[in-house]
Parts: sequence; C-alpha cells; structure tokens
Amino acid sequence: MALPARAIEDVQVKFPFDLGTYTVKVSELANPNALLKGTSDLAEVDRATDGKIGQMLTKGFLTPLPLSKATFQGDGGTAIVDQVIEGLAALGELHGLTPQQRSQQEFKAAIKRAADAGPVTLISILQQLPGQSASFDLGKMLANMQRNAGLTR
Repeated sequence: MALPARAIEDVQVKFPFDLGTYTVKVSELANPNALLKGTSDLAEVDRATDGKIGQMLTKGFLTPLPLSKATFQGDGGTAIVDQVIEGLAALGELHGLTPQQRSQQEFKAAIKRAADAGPVTLISILQQLPGQSASFDLGKMLANMQRNAGLTR
C-alpha cells in the first residue's frame, strides 16, 4: 500500500516593487499576522511598508475563492474542474508533483477536502495538495484574482 503524499510545505512568494522573494511555510501563511509580528526579514519588510505586505498576503492566500462545494461532488463537473485547475495554474506553480498527482482527480479531491474543512482559499487548497513546494508572484496573483472576481459578479 502506497503512503499518502505529503502536502506542500513551502511556498516561495515573490513580492511586487522589487521587495524580493521569500520562502514561507504553508502553516505560517495560514496566519499572516503571527508571521509578520516576529523579527524575520519578511516581518521587517511588512513594517517598512506600513503593513501592505501582510494585507497582500491575506488577500492572496486567505480570501475565499468563488468555488462551490457541490462542484466537486461525484464524478460530474469535468469542464468546471478543468477551469478551476486552469485558474489555479494562473496563480502560481506547483513543484515536485508526479504526473499522477497532476491529474484532474487529484486536484478535484484536494479541493473537495479543502471545501469539506471550510471556505476554500488558496492556502486551504495548498494544505491538501501533494508536492514539494509552490511559487507565486504575489503581484500577478492578486491581479489575476481581481480579474476573476470581476468575472464572477
């Protein structure tokens, strides 16, 4: 029997305005306020930007995504699931996935597990996806999320 895949643990976040790229634990992104209260380089950058970095992290990783739990029930919804996967791919990159783990069924199962646990956010999906790491350009990610939010209204 195969061991279950480990969930993504690390995320590389590239910040806008040439503020650099930081590697952050997924567990830390789940609570940006605690992450940014410390003495890390990222906390220092957040203070130097009057909290803008923390606001961007919260918006990008903790904003509920417009996904219905019903979409991921049963075997239906293939076209919708494909669109969701494509939308998530536009937000960033996943590293260390096998071809099997990149399958629609794996993503559908991960998103369903995230939905079962509460509101679906990027961080709740990352907590359910197998892989080694993920990387996001925060500025591009927020622009894509803003554009997609306009389409769902």
